[in-house]
Amino acid sequence: MRSPEGVDHWLRGIYREIVAPGRLVFTHAWLDTQGKPGKETLVTITLAERGGKTLLTLHQTGFQSVESRDGHKEGWTSTFDRLAEYLVGAA
Repeated sequence: MRSPEGVDHWLRGIYREIVAPGRLVFTHAWLDTQGKPGKETLVTITLAERGGKTLLTLHQTGFQSVESRDGHKEGWTSTFDRLAEYLVGAA
């Protein structure tokens, strides 16, 4: 992942569950500058049809601190905001 300032942030994870078309579960761990993973979290994404649209629900667990949780929330929110902008442009 590249920040707006051009800094690369590396992470790794393992897909634990893939259930088409509505569920994805994977691990998530940031890597330090030597490539060593930090604390691993678990991300679950579900997709459900609601009135002809798709409801996406994201749940992430296993944070070391409230600050880590809040940082991930900010990152996911930014990502979904960009996805929404992209989808509006693609329509």
